Amino acid sequence: MPLELHSIDQFDFHKSPVYGICTFGNDIYSVGGDRQLLHYWKDGEIWLAEPIALLNHAGYACLAHDNWLFVGDAQGQLYQINRQEKSLIKIVQAHEGGIFKILIHDDQIISIGQDGKLNIWKLDNLEMVRTIWISAQKLRDASWDDTSMKLALVGQDGVLRILHLPQLNELYTSHAAADGLTSVTYWREKQTWITSSKSGKIIFWKEDTTTPLFEFQAHKGNIYRLIADEQHGILWTASIDKSIKAWQLNDLTQAGRWENLGGISMRSVNDITIFHDDILISAGDNKKIDLSKICFSK
Repeated sequence: MPLELHSIDQFDFHKSPVYGICTFGNDIYSVGGDRQLLHYWKDGEIWLAEPIALLNHAGYACLAHDNWLFVGDAQGQLYQINRQEKSLIKIVQAHEGGIFKILIHDDQIISIGQDGKLNIWKLDNLEMVRTIWISAQKLRDASWDDTSMKLALVGQDGVLRILHLPQLNELYTSHAAADGLTSVTYWREKQTWITSSKSGKIIFWKEDTTTPLFEFQAHKGNIYRLIADEQHGILWTASIDKSIKAWQLNDLTQAGRWENLGGISMRSVNDITIFHDDILISAGDNKKIDLSKICFSK
């Protein structure tokens, strides 16, 4: 069935590239090079927006959960913000360099960054729990498996690492991909990890072998985000080559390619996420955030 993205709305409140987007319930949040943390919500049929905070540096990553917002910036500062009151609670110097991903597990926050460290923090007060030195090079992405007991990490050294809870012991270590790994997602149906590379390759891994199961050239350059969307049977990819692509998970044929969502030419697409199961949110260097309905025609 042909796949289409139908434009729903576009937000243009950022004044520079948008690097991170996250959602919780009916709310959407974004951070970018202009240091703004912005909030979007729907009132009836109209989307509204408001600034929540001005960061000390460009915002790279964000996470929304219950009453909290967590934001990581380009200089390694981690912000805790009360989501309901929209007030800044705490800032900690979490990493030596940019924070590229923030995750949550139970009552703890996990951050990874340019210094190659994985840091664990208490959810309620951002007190340090533990630091794990993973790599001498930057960590770019992290993802849970379907049980949330295994955490995959990828970064500039090109190694896929799988850590196992509760101690986050290193369960699996791949051979290095020559050009570095940039994003990672988990394909539950096939119990397979999928990673992307700086050169635009998509690589599939099984934990019983340290070499790739399969790989193919998907983009012309760095892939910043992968999403294994098993509800629709699609692997979504966003790249520095200005495009978003969709791949059929069953045979990896290309189901769609988009370069001008919302009628505006893109530059690098820096982040994508699925919202309410059937909406793709994308953000990039064109300073825009696009909401698009995922549609299949018979």
